[in-house]
Amino acid sequence: MRLAISVVIVVITSYIAFKLGAKIFLTDTVKKKNILSLVSALTMGLGIWSMHFVGMLAINIPGTVHLHPFTTLLSIFPGILGSFIALCLLWRLGVRLPLPLRGTMFGACILVMNYIGMTGMNFDGYLSYSPALFVLSIIIAVILSYLALYIYDRLQNRLPIVAALGIGLAVSVTHYTGIEAAYFIKEDAALQPTALLLEEMSAVKVSASLLFLTLGIAVYLLVSKMTSATNQLRDTERRWKFAIDAAGDGVWDWNPQTDKAMFSRRWNEILGYAENEFTPTGAAVFKAIHPDDVRYVKKGVLEHLRKGGESPYKREFRMQTRDGDWKWVIARGKVLERDTHGSPVRMIGTLTDITERKQSEIDLLSSKRLLQSIIDRAPIRVFWKDRESRFLGCNILFAKDAGFTHPDQLIGKTDDEMGWKEQAELYRADDIKVIETGEAKLDFEEPQTTPDGRQIWLRTSKVPLLNPTTEEIIGVLGLYEDITKRKQAENELRLSKAQLSEAQRIAKTGSWTFDLSNNHLDWSDEVYRLFEIDKTQFNSSYEAFLDAVHPDDREMVNQAYLDSLNSHKPYEMTHRILVGDGHIKYVHETCETLFDKDGKALLSRGTVQDITERKQAEDQMRIAAVAFESQQGIMVTDADGIILQVNSAFMEMSGYTADEIIGNTPKMFQSGRHGPAFYEEMWQTINSDGFWQGEIWDRRKNGEVYPKLLSISAVTDTDGKISHYVGSHADITEKKSAEKKIDKLAYYDQLTGLPNKVQFMNRLEQTLEACVRDNQYSAILMIDLDHFQKLNDTLGHVIGDQLLVQVASLLEESTSSVDTVARFGGDKFVVILPELASDKIKAARTAEKVTRNILHTLNKEYQLGRSSHHSTVSIGVNLFGSETLTIDVLLKQAELAMYESKSAGRNTMTCYDPKMQSSVSKLVTMEKELRSALENEEFFLDYQPQASLQNGRIISVEALIRWNSPKLGLVSPDEFIPVLEEMELIVDVGNWVLGESCECLKRWHQSGFDYIRIGINVSPAQFKNKNFLDTVRDILKKTKVPPGYVELEITEGVVMDDPQYAESLLNDLHKLGLKIAIDDFGTGYSSLSNLMHLPFDTLKIDRAFVKELPGNADSVSFCNAILALAKALKLHTIAEGVENVSQLRFLNRIDCTIIQGFYFSKPLPPQEIEKMLSDDVRLSVSDRRSDFSSHEA
Repeated sequence: MRLAISVVIVVITSYIAFKLGAKIFLTDTVKKKNILSLVSALTMGLGIWSMHFVGMLAINIPGTVHLHPFTTLLSIFPGILGSFIALCLLWRLGVRLPLPLRGTMFGACILVMNYIGMTGMNFDGYLSYSPALFVLSIIIAVILSYLALYIYDRLQNRLPIVAALGIGLAVSVTHYTGIEAAYFIKEDAALQPTALLLEEMSAVKVSASLLFLTLGIAVYLLVSKMTSATNQLRDTERRWKFAIDAAGDGVWDWNPQTDKAMFSRRWNEILGYAENEFTPTGAAVFKAIHPDDVRYVKKGVLEHLRKGGESPYKREFRMQTRDGDWKWVIARGKVLERDTHGSPVRMIGTLTDITERKQSEIDLLSSKRLLQSIIDRAPIRVFWKDRESRFLGCNILFAKDAGFTHPDQLIGKTDDEMGWKEQAELYRADDIKVIETGEAKLDFEEPQTTPDGRQIWLRTSKVPLLNPTTEEIIGVLGLYEDITKRKQAENELRLSKAQLSEAQRIAKTGSWTFDLSNNHLDWSDEVYRLFEIDKTQFNSSYEAFLDAVHPDDREMVNQAYLDSLNSHKPYEMTHRILVGDGHIKYVHETCETLFDKDGKALLSRGTVQDITERKQAEDQMRIAAVAFESQQGIMVTDADGIILQVNSAFMEMSGYTADEIIGNTPKMFQSGRHGPAFYEEMWQTINSDGFWQGEIWDRRKNGEVYPKLLSISAVTDTDGKISHYVGSHADITEKKSAEKKIDKLAYYDQLTGLPNKVQFMNRLEQTLEACVRDNQYSAILMIDLDHFQKLNDTLGHVIGDQLLVQVASLLEESTSSVDTVARFGGDKFVVILPELASDKIKAARTAEKVTRNILHTLNKEYQLGRSSHHSTVSIGVNLFGSETLTIDVLLKQAELAMYESKSAGRNTMTCYDPKMQSSVSKLVTMEKELRSALENEEFFLDYQPQASLQNGRIISVEALIRWNSPKLGLVSPDEFIPVLEEMELIVDVGNWVLGESCECLKRWHQSGFDYIRIGINVSPAQFKNKNFLDTVRDILKKTKVPPGYVELEITEGVVMDDPQYAESLLNDLHKLGLKIAIDDFGTGYSSLSNLMHLPFDTLKIDRAFVKELPGNADSVSFCNAILALAKALKLHTIAEGVENVSQLRFLNRIDCTIIQGFYFSKPLPPQEIEKMLSDDVRLSVSDRRSDFSSHEA
C-alpha cells in the first residue's frame, strides 16, 4: 500500500509542477520567471523526496530506525536540483542543455538523493551495498530518466498527465533499484562484518564518492551558466523595456493553442485599463475589436499563422476602451516559438495608439466637404482611399458606377465589395504602388465591368493623397473618365479600315498615293501584301517602288509615268514585279495626277491589281493546245455531245481512226457494263459542278472491254452557257490488274484463301442493309475449333495450319454460293447466311439445318502430316432481321452464343437468346470504358501474400490487377482481361502493372521490409512485344528496385508458342537480375527438355491441382512429381489456391516451398500488406493446429 502511495505522490507533484512550469511562458519579468521556476522545482523535488521516505517505510528494515535530521534535510536538495533540470526550467530561462545531459543529471540527482537519504538512517545493524546492483541502479537511473524526459518534452503541452506518469515511473524504478542494492544487517555480537563485506562497502563508497564529485562539478557548471544566462536575460529585458516604453507601444504575448495572453502595463493604459485588469485571453481581445474590423483582423492573424510567420503581422483597426470609446490602433506581431510539431505556441507583438493620426485624417477629409460639392459636379469620376485601399469618399458619378445612390455608402468598403470584383486585385496593386513609391500613375486605360454587367473603358489617373500638415501619404486619390464611346468609335474606324483592306484583299487590288512635293509614296495594306514587302522596311519613295519592278519592265513603267505627267492624262498598263524570294507577279496599274492652276504636278494616285492568276490561265490555254497531243487520250464534243476532235493517243487507245469517230457520239464506245442510271448521274454531276471524274469500262474497236479513268470538264462561253465538253481518257488496265492483286492481299486470308475479317465486315454490312431493305432474316454463325490451342502447343503451328486449311475447305463445301465463309482470326471462322426468309421461324429452321450440317461435317478425323487428329467445333448462331442493331452488337451476340456452346461441353450449337443481351450490353460497355480506363486511373493493384512453409513468414507477394469502373463498378479480372487482350490494350496495361508494382516494392523496401519479393504476371502479348525488354529495363532504372526481388510470371503456353524466342528473351531478362517463374505449371504441354534449358527460378503449381488435394490420387501424384522435378532442377515451388488446412498440411509434408491462397490471406491493398509485415503476421503449419497469428480469411 505504501509503495503505491509513494508512486502516486511523485506523479501528482510532477503534474502540478508541469502546470506551474508552463506559466513561465506567460510571465513578463525575470523575477516572476525565477519565482515560478523555484516553486515548480520545489513542488516536484519535495514530491520525489516524499516518495523516497514513504517508499522506505514500505520495506522491512531490521531493528529500530532513526533518521539523522541534517542528513535527511540535506537529501532534499538533489531532488529539487534534479526537478529543476527535468522541467527544462534552465532552457526556459535561457540555458539550453541537450536531452542526454539532462537525463544523466536528473538520474544522478535521484540517486544522490536516495543514497544520502539512506545514509541518514540509523538502526541496530550494518548498511551494505551490492556493487553490481549499485552500478545497475546508476545505469537504470540514467536510461529511464532519459526516456522519461523524452516523453515529457513531447507531451508536456498536450498530455501533461502522461508526461507525469513517465517521470513518476522513472523515479520509482530508480528509487527501488537503489534500495534493492542495499543490505540492512542487524547487529549481532556473534556476527561481525567480514572482510568481503567491508570490501564491498568500500567499492560502493568509492563509486558514490565519484558520483557525488561528478554531480558537484555538473552543478557548479550549471549554476555558473544559469547565473550568466539570468544576467543576460535581465539585461536584455531592461533594454527592451526601455525601448518599448520610449516608443509608447504596448506589448502583448499570446499562446494560440491555449488562447492565454499577457499584456504589458502600457498595453492596458492605451485601452484605459489598470495593469492586469483586462482578461488575458485572445478571445477577449477579439471581443474588444470594432465589429466592422474584427473579420479583417482575424483574417490577418490566421494568414500569418498559416504562412509560417515568415513576414510580420500588421493591421490597423478600432478597439473599445474601458470607457466605451473607440480608439484606432495598429497591431504588429510575429510568431516567436513553435512546438515540436511546428504549431505556433507563442506570438508576441506591440500595440500602438494611432487615434490622433486617424482623427487628423478624418478632420482633413471633413474640412474638404466644400470640395465634395464641387467634385460631385465635375464631369469625371473622383474617389479617394486610405492606405488599406478602403474608400474614404468619392463623387456621385463614381458612386453610381459602383451601383450606389450616395457617395457615403462606399465609405469603409473595398474594391472586393464593388461590382468589379474581377479587377479588384489589379486596382489594389495600383494603389499599393502609388502609396509605396509616392509617384503618380497617370492616364492609363483599363476595362471595367459595371454592376449591371456592362463592359466599359476608363482612362484613369492615381496620385498619392497627402496629410497637409505632415506631408505623410495617407492614401491615394484617383480620377477617371468614361472613354467607352471613344473606344467604340476607334473600334468602328478600325473595323471600317479592316473591311476596306479585306475588300482590297479579295479583289487583289490595292490603292496608292504619291506626294511629289516630298517624294513620299503611301501604299494601302493590300499593296504591301501584293508586293510582299514589310511596311516597316519600305522607305516609301518612288525609287523604292521602281526597285520592285522587274528590271526588264522598269524603263517602260518609268517612261509611262513621265509621259502621263507631261500630257496631263491618266494611264494604265500591265507589267511585272519581283516579290519575296524573287518570284514574278503580273500587275495591272492605273494612275492619275492632280495639278495646280499653274499646271504643276501635286499628287499622283492610282490602283494596283494582281492579275497573276489571269495571266497563268491565259498561258494554260496556250499550253492546253500543246497538251492536246499528249500521251492521254483527249476528246472534244459540242454541247450536244457530237464528237468534234480527238487526239492520236485516243485513236490508238480505242483502235478507231479520226474519220470513224468525228461526227459520232461517245455512245459508240459503251461496253454495256453500266446502266442508264450510271450515265444519268454522271451527266447530272457534269452539268451541276462542271466536272466529273471516275472509272468507266469502254469497248475497243476489236470488241475488247477495258477500264479507263475518265475526266470530263464542261467549257462555258462568256454568257456562262456550256459550249463544249472536254474528256481526258487514261487506260488503267494495268492499274486494275495490280489493284486486284492488292485486293486479294487486303481482303482475303493468305492461309485459307477465305475472305478475311475486313471483307467479312463489308459483306455483313451489305447483308444488314439488305435485311432492312427487303424485310428478310439472315444469320451469323460464329465457329470456333475445340481444343485448337492444345494442338498448336503440342504439334506446332505447321500442323495447326493444315487443320485450318482443311476446315476452311469443308466449310465452303457445307454452304451455298450466296453464303459468305470467312476466317475471323486464329481458329475462329464466321459464316453469313443471307436472306434466309421473311418469316422468322422459317429462317431459324434453315439456319439450324445448315448449322447442324456443319457440326456433322467438321466432327471427324483429320489427316495432319503423318498422324491423324479428331476435331470438333462449337458454334454460336445469331438470327437477325430488320431491327436496328450495329455490326459490333450482332457479332458480340453470336460470340456470346458460341461461348455458351463451349460452356455446354463443346461440339454443339447454341442460338443467341435475348436473355443474353445484358451480357452483350455489358461487354460492349466494357470495351468502351476500357479504352479510357488506364488514362482515367481506374485500375489499381491488390497484392496476395506468399508465405514460406519453413517459418510461416511472408516472403513475397503477387500483384493482381483490379478495375473499378465508374459505370460498371468493380469488374472481375476474369471478365475484363480477355477483353483487354482482344482490344490489344493488354500491353499498355501490363506495362502499367509492371511499373506500379515496382514503385510499391520500392516503398516497402524503404520502409524496412527489404526482404520482400514481388511476382508480376506477364501476358502473352506483352511477352511477345518487341519492346518488352527495353520497357522492363527502363522501369528498373526509373524505380531503382533491386532486380533480384522482382519475379516475372510466364505461362507455359507463351514459352511453347515460340521456344527459340522465349529462350532468348528469358535469358536476357535473367541477365538483368530478374527472377523468372513458370506460371500455372501443369496446364500446358511443355517438355522437360525445354524447362532444363530455360532460366526459371520458380514453378507455380496451378490451383486446379491444389484444389483436389489431398483426396484426389491423380492430383497427389502430379504434385509429388512436380516437387521431385523442382528439386531436380533446383527450383522453388509455389502452390496456388490453398484454401484449407488439409491442403496446407499435405503441401508441408511433401516439402513444398511456398504457399499462396485464401487460407492465409485474400489479395489486399498495399497498406494492409504493409500492416501485416509490420505485425509480422505468420502462417502456422503445425499438424496439431491450423490457426496463425492475426489470421484474416
